[in-house]
Amino acid sequence: MNAFLTTAVGGRPVRLEISREETIYGTRTRHAIDGACKALATKDGKMLARKLEAVADNGGYASHGHAICANCGNVFKDIYQDKLGAEIDCYTVWTSTATAGAMRGYGIPQAAFFSEALTDDICHAIGRILWLSA
Repeated sequence: MNAFLTTAVGGRPVRLEISREETIYGTRTRHAIDGACKALATKDGKMLARKLEAVADNGGYASHGHAICANCGNVFKDIYQDKLGAEIDCYTVWTSTATAGAMRGYGIPQAAFFSEALTDDICHAIGRILWLSA
């Protein structure tokens, strides 16, 4: 929209102000992905296999939803994996929430969260927590 407006005024800068209501119905949100993770690890912390079941909330329209959820699963499989087994199940649901759309990262922030949370849980389970101080 701003690119069009700046051409209409001879290339001068323009500013677009929209209300909170316009933001909700006129823009996109990041896909909320709810997931459950499991891992098989040895007592010394070596991961043998992982599993992710992810459900992406697509909002009311089919806007990149399953591609983003599938990419989340692919990235989850690759993080911390060294030829390990991985089972990934991805689902997309349409809801009455705000419409989600493609944003930077395309499912990677969600995958990183799942992977880091699972790794943290494994560390707690085997008692290998390293506290770092700034």
